[in-house]
Amino acid sequence: MTLPNLTTTAAVMAVFSAFFLAQHNDAREIGNPPSAVSLADQQDAEAMASREWAGQQACGPHATPEWLDDKTLRCLRNLDDGVSLAGGRP
Repeated sequence: MTLPNLTTTAAVMAVFSAFFLAQHNDAREIGNPPSAVSLADQQDAEAMASREWAGQQACGPHATPEWLDDKTLRCLRNLDDGVSLAGGRP
């Protein structure tokens, strides 16, 4: 008569284990949300990376993008060599 008791005990332990595992997973997901500050910092970093990528795509490889405001982009031409405007002293 010990076999049904062992089987019942194993089944009850399996059910409780599954229940506690589900509770643990829910507590990890719901109980520890990312802070609003870290989430905002992450979104700002992603926005800046996206803006830099968009500027490079719009200006091309021979210009440097400069954002004047949220919607205004200016492309500054890259110079290969320095330009001498006046003779100057050596």
